[in-house]
Amino acid sequence: MDFPNISDCDYFKKGSITAGSNSSTVLIYKLKGKEDYTFIFKCPACGKENNYLSKLDIQKLKDPVDKKKKEYIVFRCEHCGQTYNLERFKVQGMKKGI
Repeated sequence: MDFPNISDCDYFKKGSITAGSNSSTVLIYKLKGKEDYTFIFKCPACGKENNYLSKLDIQKLKDPVDKKKKEYIVFRCEHCGQTYNLERFKVQGMKKGI
């Protein structure tokens, strides 16, 4: 699996997702000049590899710990349909709309 050079990306995020006692790393990036984001991860629920293009789905959801609404990137496993939420951090200097 080839990973892009970060200087070729408009957006790059690495995080962790869990299902039960299993966890996995997820990588989300968008290449400059492209519209879709690339999602790469091994589903902790079914164990299948995911590598697909999709739009970024941002939803405001309650944080399970502090109960405040935060923005999350919501995505699914293409194989089993398990939904995952990855917190979207706002970084100063980033373009609005990403």
